[in-house]
Amino acid sequence: MKKKVGILGGGFGLYGYLPAFANLQFEIFTLSKYENFINKRPDLAKYIDKVNFLNDEKELINKVDYINIARNPESQYQFLIHNKHYSFKHLYIEKPLAHQTIAYKKCIENFETENTSFSVFYSLTYMDWYNNIIEEIQQEIDKKYTIVWKIKQKSSSWKQDISRGGGMLKFYGIHFIRMFIDANLTLKNITMSNDKLEINLESENSNFLTIFIESCNKNLFSIHKNKEVQINSSNPFLKEIIPELPDPRIKILEKYIQSDSSTALELEKNILIWLDLLEQNINLS
Repeated sequence: MKKKVGILGGGFGLYGYLPAFANLQFEIFTLSKYENFINKRPDLAKYIDKVNFLNDEKELINKVDYINIARNPESQYQFLIHNKHYSFKHLYIEKPLAHQTIAYKKCIENFETENTSFSVFYSLTYMDWYNNIIEEIQQEIDKKYTIVWKIKQKSSSWKQDISRGGGMLKFYGIHFIRMFIDANLTLKNITMSNDKLEINLESENSNFLTIFIESCNKNLFSIHKNKEVQINSSNPFLKEIIPELPDPRIKILEKYIQSDSSTALELEKNILIWLDLLEQNINLS
């Protein structure tokens, strides 16, 4: 019998998660309001016969064993709180867990109390360069790593709204927090404005890592080791993301969906500790 998954959220839920779940032979349920979007996208229309469309979210929740939430952090939090007693086999959710620190803590507490099976998609952790940096920081001495990520943003998106779980740290910087944890890094300083974020860290063996993220008019991603360019691309996934063509993150999502989630709760506790640390030490520019 196929696993039944409900996808809640448009956007990445449809052009990212939907193909990934379909490729893994899940039976897919989503809301009828997304049917037109799926039909109009050449990369998604081929999956239309594999999708069950329902008008009512409660009906969807009652029909599935697995839930994927691909909504903004505030909406994700509302779903998790209102449905905390549902016994889903697994929740596939997005980062950050919630829009505010108190709400984030509440989600973690509920997951622990309800013994919820869940996982959070940290997409960059599946990239070779990400894991190579962690390994090198742990093994080498006196090296300087710099990651530069310049992002072309839409001006009216929630992704820039700190109160809704957006902003340079919670929407973009959060991608790297697991790297800080796994490489056992120490925070030196953090500077942030509405359109820039710089985090400087140090390892026990005197390696240094700088994360520089900036809102820009062009997408750019580069990695430097000392002064040598290691990677130069338009984004961290090293493949251009073109609307209406298959998203390069689909294969990464397939790996994530099949991954072990046994440490998810402990990871989120550590992510929250780091978010608190970073927010408390921000120098505004």
